[in-house]
Amino acid sequence: MTLELHDFDEIKRKGEEFYKTLTEIHCPYFNDKIYFNAQGLEHLKFKRHGKARPRQDQYMRFKLIHLAPAILRISKTVQGIQETKSFEKIRVHNRTDMIMKDVEYYEFIAVLEQRRVRVVIKRRLMTS
Repeated sequence: MTLELHDFDEIKRKGEEFYKTLTEIHCPYFNDKIYFNAQGLEHLKFKRHGKARPRQDQYMRFKLIHLAPAILRISKTVQGIQETKSFEKIRVHNRTDMIMKDVEYYEFIAVLEQRRVRVVIKRRLMTS
């Protein structure tokens, strides 16, 4: 797939604008709200800190981001759960630290607008 720079920039701009309008969505699977934060937007653009996703990957994610809220609103089942440990940015006393935390990833898959779309939700587990 070959992309023209103009198309990529326009899709990315529209996708970012749309993502920033999202605040919270009720998900029947969790029977709770899902929040869209800056870390989620960063995930659409970067694989990890300082390592940008390829343009084709970003293009696909931003092109389909409008389907994510609908998928989460209708999802009553989860297709996959992964538990792992990950370094997470934590704000402590006016500084940002990287701390190892337990996290869970939930995978929701649906076919909308004749496209199979996967949405992954990350949940940090609280430690005692």
